[in-house]
Amino acid sequence: MTAYLTVAFTPKDPDKLQDYSKAAAASLKAFSGEALARGPIETLSGDSGFEMMVIFAFPTKQDAQAWYRSDAYQGLIALRDQAMNASFQLIG
Repeated sequence: MTAYLTVAFTPKDPDKLQDYSKAAAASLKAFSGEALARGPIETLSGDSGFEMMVIFAFPTKQDAQAWYRSDAYQGLIALRDQAMNASFQLIG
């Protein structure tokens, strides 16, 4: 069953965010992950506390977990934390 990973975030450093985004996108390929949508959050009710969101799709929940736990992605976390404040959720 397809699994979805949502990332709500607020940018902190635009240059580092661009570097992180390129590297994270490249790391998805080995796990058949793809970005479905990215953009500003339009809050209809409540308050997410974040400005932007990305939605990724993976073939399975295990693929999404394997991507997040992979050495390739784990090596990007320090850059991610400099680039943005974020919250990751896995659905599936």
